[in-house]
Amino acid sequence: MKDTQRGKVYRWEDKLFSHHGLTKGVKENNEMSLTQCNAYASMVWRKFRNKFYYNFDKNRITCRRVICSNHANGTKGLAYSGFYYVNRKKNYKKGKPNMYKKMQLPKWARSKHIIIHEVSHFLAPETSMHDKKFVGVYVYLLHKFLNFDLQHMIDSLNEAKIEFSFNTSPYLNRKFNSARKK
Repeated sequence: MKDTQRGKVYRWEDKLFSHHGLTKGVKENNEMSLTQCNAYASMVWRKFRNKFYYNFDKNRITCRRVICSNHANGTKGLAYSGFYYVNRKKNYKKGKPNMYKKMQLPKWARSKHIIIHEVSHFLAPETSMHDKKFVGVYVYLLHKFLNFDLQHMIDSLNEAKIEFSFNTSPYLNRKFNSARKK
């Protein structure tokens, strides 16, 4: 499946972040520590896992955290698909495998707005990439956690001709409608 909106979404992000006084990359010595990134990404994941879309079977696995690293000295922020066993072994908690989500964050990407982008990949359907479902989740999380203006984001998405949807998830649709009424 081709990721047809990727470039558009990245260009839109650049303009959006600039509008809010942010840049895509974090300046040296301004980045969050990996421990802070783990805590923030895990908090967002725990709050919304399986809420927007059905990401995993809660009866079969336990997944309460996101682990951020940059072991390969990568240059890109990256959300890995799938789930990973704690300590590479099948550890069990209450009879279910204890797993985690994995994210690569080079120093430039260790900021809340980049973490939200990557966690949005975890919360959207696995095949989404940067499609309208991903963008809907991403916009809602930027609004919820960083207080980005919802109407401004919607207007700028329309202007950039980026597809987005809040209607493909009943939970997201309710949250979007409630946020618009405020």
